[in-house]
Amino acid sequence: MKFTGSQYIAFSGAEKFGTIFYTLGKYLILLIFPYSLTHDYYPPQIPMMTFGDWQVILAFLIYFAAGIYALIRLPKRDPIAFGILYFVLTLSIVSNLFFPIGSNMGERFIFMPSVGFSLICGVLLYKLSNQKLVKLTDLKLALPILAIVLIGYSAKTILRNPAWKNNYTLFSTDIETSVNSAKLNNAMAGITIEESNKPENAAQRQAMLQQAVQYGQKAIELHPTYANPYVLLGNAHIYLEDYAKANEYYNYVLSITGEGSSDNKNAKNNKGLALAQMQTKYIQLQNFQSAIKVGEEAISLGQSSIELFGQQGAAYGSLGQHQKALEMFQKVLAIDTNSAQAYLNIGFAYQALGDVANANVNFQKAYQLDPSLKR
Repeated sequence: MKFTGSQYIAFSGAEKFGTIFYTLGKYLILLIFPYSLTHDYYPPQIPMMTFGDWQVILAFLIYFAAGIYALIRLPKRDPIAFGILYFVLTLSIVSNLFFPIGSNMGERFIFMPSVGFSLICGVLLYKLSNQKLVKLTDLKLALPILAIVLIGYSAKTILRNPAWKNNYTLFSTDIETSVNSAKLNNAMAGITIEESNKPENAAQRQAMLQQAVQYGQKAIELHPTYANPYVLLGNAHIYLEDYAKANEYYNYVLSITGEGSSDNKNAKNNKGLALAQMQTKYIQLQNFQSAIKVGEEAISLGQSSIELFGQQGAAYGSLGQHQKALEMFQKVLAIDTNSAQAYLNIGFAYQALGDVANANVNFQKAYQLDPSLKR
């Protein structure tokens, strides 16, 4: 698929098969020279290619020539021909040539084909040696070539292993290679937010959150209708205490996703959390009207907490809306039936409404639960 205008449309045949042969060429390069490895080749890390690109033409010619050689030499029991056919046949099922596999490319897909490749390499090394193989010197050129290969590939294996320690090390290592993977940029945004909240990262928390924002924005740039980065950007801005910006991202997710999707649910829930935080800020600024407005929206989104209802009740009470304040304090009591503060606030609300009897009943309950409240 490619993003054109404001929508995704299918590749043309030339674009599809050009891109497929480009990846088949990359597999050959990685088998011979596995320098830049990554677990993620998701779009658009693999660029859209056509048969006008020289890499595609070269890859096609190599596979075509190898296929012709294999077909001609296989009846003569040429092991190289068998290796080629084994490589091509096992690669074909993950090549996207015959059916889509859900990924443009993956290094794991050449695990089975590498057996054929290794067979070919072994036969070629054998041909470079004195084929009697009685003495070590019979290996001739094969021995230094084999030594270089073993040392180089072993070193690469050892150097690559630490990347797999955990998700953060893997993602942060591979993002250097898969710069244009929307999926990996999104994953880096999420994992960086997680890491920023660990106690050991307290000193660099703000910097890590800003970095997470950059990854999220890059994911959106690469994949404009990708909903999850918007959710993560909202989350990062909550931690950065920019609640208005967080809600902009959540609102966009709600506008492009359907009810029931995980991104929609997360955006709705997290928007409620952001609104609750905004309510706290407005209470601190004594902007009670705004506190009530965002509090009502948070409640409508399903948020329910002692702090949210308590602050909403306090804001209503400060504006003289004591009946609504009473309703909010009763919601606090429904969550915590032993909340002395809730009983006290209910008492004040009844008192403001002129209901002295109910006010005194609730004051007494508050004092029984917490004598320090009695003045």
